[in-house]
Amino acid sequence: MSADQERLDKSSRIITVLVPLVLVLLVVVLKLPVLHTPYYWDEAGAYFAPSLWLSSRDLVDAFPGRHAAEIFFGHPPLLYLSTAFLFKLFGPAPAVAHLPIILFAAFGVLYTYKTGVLLFSREIGIGAAVMLISSPLYFTQSGMFLGDIPVAACSVAAVFYYLRRSSYRYLLFGTVAVLIKEHAALLILLLVLYEFRKSSGDAAINRRRLLLSAPLMILGIFFLMQKLMTGSFLPNPYFNSNPFLSIAPSKLAFKIAFVNYWAFFAQGRFLITMVIMIAVWRFRRSLPEAFPLFALIIGGYVAAYSVIYFIPRYILIVMPFICLLGSASLALLVQNKLRFAAAVAAFALTFIHIPDLRSRGYDNFETSMQYLDVVSIHRQAASFLEQAGSGELIYAPWPLSSVWAKTDYGYLKTPLKMTSDSNSSWKYVVQTPQADRAQVEAIGVLISRGGLVNVAHFECSGKVIDILSRKVSVPKGREL
Repeated sequence: MSADQERLDKSSRIITVLVPLVLVLLVVVLKLPVLHTPYYWDEAGAYFAPSLWLSSRDLVDAFPGRHAAEIFFGHPPLLYLSTAFLFKLFGPAPAVAHLPIILFAAFGVLYTYKTGVLLFSREIGIGAAVMLISSPLYFTQSGMFLGDIPVAACSVAAVFYYLRRSSYRYLLFGTVAVLIKEHAALLILLLVLYEFRKSSGDAAINRRRLLLSAPLMILGIFFLMQKLMTGSFLPNPYFNSNPFLSIAPSKLAFKIAFVNYWAFFAQGRFLITMVIMIAVWRFRRSLPEAFPLFALIIGGYVAAYSVIYFIPRYILIVMPFICLLGSASLALLVQNKLRFAAAVAAFALTFIHIPDLRSRGYDNFETSMQYLDVVSIHRQAASFLEQAGSGELIYAPWPLSSVWAKTDYGYLKTPLKMTSDSNSSWKYVVQTPQADRAQVEAIGVLISRGGLVNVAHFECSGKVIDILSRKVSVPKGREL
């Protein structure tokens, strides 16, 4: 081997190690500022509170029949179980729950890159990873204690090992994915269906299909246990008063448009969609083999969420595949490496700087870093009440009625005396659009009746919170 060839091989090995390391460090360093951010909205109610409860008990209480039916909202137990274990070791501080999510986010970016390298090239892998981490939804959720980033990361890892035909690693990540959040089951089902494009006469192919479906069987055992122990496959209190399945024609058109908007157009993803469409049209007879598989995965989730309950962060599970298709399509259209890199950078800058459509009003803003604005005013209001409240009862909508009642959520050092009952003998009432809609409306009606005075107002980038107090009636003859 020549000296030049040896140098090239050495450089290639260094790049092979360096690029994944840089991608992982980039995610971790960028997300460290939110490590100690208080638990917010569904973080607090759907994940932290159940994990905290479990951490004070035996960990086997995570399994069906060992806890109240609705405490884990019907979700599989793995994320609650692992977080409760960490809480037992290190306590329930926000950093203890946020750090694993940040690492999962880095893991998802890493496996997006690895999948790109496996199927296309190193440049396409880097392009897809950069598109993913610069997407506001992915970046924002990468620092929040919710199940969607972990399930997205494990799902893209499962697909990577499926493509590598590394069956047992696929089985590991596929099983972890479905036991973190049940909607990963659709990904496993789609991979099994994709295998049916092959002839079924081969015994090896049939064994592979059986192995591919193993995570579904494991999740099925969990749901069967849940049904037997609780009487319901999905004991989620939210669906006691809200539909899980929406097929009414009057709502279906809006739902389809909403899901497609978040999959293909929101936060600058229209650029990726446009590039994919052009590449598919131009190279329709010679598209890479991975295109149909990724299209099946993305289309399957978009179709499913068009009829079942959906909020924007659920689309995270397909975002690695959207970015992979976008990067590969861009490389087909821009075959010069320098121009490709410039185009990826332009896409990333657009994603980062494109203005949000909403910056005020009713919303929890968890789809962008604007959620930190809400956390900021919630912390300021909590600090004011901690000093001025003097043990008085405070009427506030959820989630404030929960997260201000304990110090574990990270907002204050002394718990406040909270209520969500308007008829109780409260002194202060809290008004903010960033809370449960029905409770916000009820507080609005209460305030409209008068008899209250505004004692504090906090605002950050259009997000507001007001604290009002009952007027003190002064006896006659005592007026100043």
